[in-house]
Amino acid sequence: MKGIFVIILLICSLSVYGQTEKRPLWKIQLEGALDNYSRWEVEPSVTFQPFKYAGIGVSFLFSKSLDGIHLNGVSADKKFRFELNDEKVLSTHLACRIAPQFYTPSWILGHDQEYALYLTFSPGITCSFPPTKHITLAYFPNSTGVWTPHHYEEVTTSRAEPLSFQLKTSVSLEIEESLIISLGYTLSNLDPYSGLRETVFDGNMLNLGKKRPFFHSLSIGIGWRF
Repeated sequence: MKGIFVIILLICSLSVYGQTEKRPLWKIQLEGALDNYSRWEVEPSVTFQPFKYAGIGVSFLFSKSLDGIHLNGVSADKKFRFELNDEKVLSTHLACRIAPQFYTPSWILGHDQEYALYLTFSPGITCSFPPTKHITLAYFPNSTGVWTPHHYEEVTTSRAEPLSFQLKTSVSLEIEESLIISLGYTLSNLDPYSGLRETVFDGNMLNLGKKRPFFHSLSIGIGWRF
């Protein structure tokens, strides 16, 4: 009798192990978002999910201002006018996000139960880089006419806040345990312009608007589980 009981337990254990092995452990995803600084974002990510309701993800965030940032003015001695040599340096933002992910049990949908709907909660940190930026200003004679740059000057921005927290929640629809479509919302204390707000450019400061109390973004994504 004990032998039969042990065999049954062994079969059950192997069955559970086999199911665990067959469950997809990896997810890749690409998300696009719009935040409350009027910037669009692109965020590819990879997630490892060793447990049914928990995993950890790493993503890389690239964002850009919709209108860009324009920097120009007149030097303190009024002899030159200056402008930013490359606006992309200021208007782009790169960051890495690391966060554990927690999943709710799925609601199974569809005639053949091919759809699964669930929520994801993901608290984590955002690491922005580089913390400082080197910006080149081109100086032109401050008089009427078309001029080539008289000289260039390099300015180093103030040190940005390197780390910030974020809390992300999303609702995902998974199709046949592979294709994933998701809608997400992120709350953070990130200030994408923290390294620029206190930087002085030849006696001038950028007009970046008021810092928001919190950073918000809405995203849509598509992913693949394997």
